[in-house]
Amino acid sequence: MVSFEQTRKWIDDVRKERGTKVMIMLVGNKVDLENLREISTDTAMLMAKEWNVLFIETSAKEGYNVKQLFKKIGEALPEIDPALNETDVKEVVLETNDECEAEGYCLC
Repeated sequence: MVSFEQTRKWIDDVRKERGTKVMIMLVGNKVDLENLREISTDTAMLMAKEWNVLFIETSAKEGYNVKQLFKKIGEALPEIDPALNETDVKEVVLETNDECEAEGYCLC
């Protein structure tokens, strides 16, 4: 409950530091522990709407909505900076070292 109560301050801090065109998503995790729930889904949805942030509930333990979380992030990104186009994207090519892979380690 304490972390939820601090959420508004964290959102304000992020927007103060990064501006209003930053994507923020409120994620309610551990929905598999329904009997320990302190914040209802409806309350969290209302707060997310009031704070103008995205919202999703997940269970990392069970894998519930985890893929959907990243899908929502991916879908929201172009809306944040529509000026971003393919010429702004930089390609990074990573080379592997076959000798290191054969030995089971990496020179990261």
